[in-house]
Amino acid sequence: MSKRWIKIDVKITEHWIFQSAEYFKWWFDLLALAAWNNHKVMHDSHLFTLERGQLIASVSYLSERWKRSKPTILKFLQLLQANGMILRTTLYRQTPIITICNYERYQQNTETVVDTQIDTQADTIVDTIVDTIVDTNSRIYSKLLSTTGAYAREGEAENEQSTDSSIKQKKRVLSQQEQDELLEEIKNNTSFRETFCMNLQVKEEDFDKSFDECASEFKAKQTPHRNEADLRRHVYDWLRINILKRQKARKDNGSKNNITNAEAKAKRNEEIRAYVLNGLGFEK
Repeated sequence: MSKRWIKIDVKITEHWIFQSAEYFKWWFDLLALAAWNNHKVMHDSHLFTLERGQLIASVSYLSERWKRSKPTILKFLQLLQANGMILRTTLYRQTPIITICNYERYQQNTETVVDTQIDTQADTIVDTIVDTIVDTNSRIYSKLLSTTGAYAREGEAENEQSTDSSIKQKKRVLSQQEQDELLEEIKNNTSFRETFCMNLQVKEEDFDKSFDECASEFKAKQTPHRNEADLRRHVYDWLRINILKRQKARKDNGSKNNITNAEAKAKRNEEIRAYVLNGLGFEK
């Protein structure tokens, strides 16, 4: 009997993806392509472990497999990721990995399900006993501390430490090494790159050039960033503004060249006309 089978809950008929035959077909294909066990994979000269519920699939590969355009495939994958159904990552800057979320929840073996239920019940019983003991001891300890006033003093000290920690956290910024590593990760993020290039209609080589300029400027000016989200927002805004400026400059130069060419052509036509008229004995 073949080991290549998957489980599908009948409740999928109530899911939004079932309403589109094409989307459901693609979703089923992703489930079928996903690895059913952890195993070593050699891809692009890199050896790594492809985990259960993962598959190697780029937008280009799925576009060719499903016979649809890249923007259509990208939109579908982004929809799945936005709804928590998949997670897209990139290994070694060039290996696209799609992880099926909750794969283990729906595809685990029957034995595993039973074991999990038994373990959960046992853990619940143990946790209840332990929590009861801890709560009882905590109430006794709190009562003793409150009679001496030590509990209040300890609470004040903890609040002061928490305040100091919050202030330090607010003042902290990313180090240059952390920023460089995050910039490299953002640059090699397949989803970000494809979406950005498609929305702004820019080629990937132009994206790479602009991104390198952005990283160099951040490093030269030592631009501070509080965290990863702050850095990502700054990178996106910088790229969008500078690429749009560059596209506008190219368009303006093209318009000027067209005007110059038109003027030169008109002047040349006038010279030819004058030459012909003079040759026929007419004055201009």
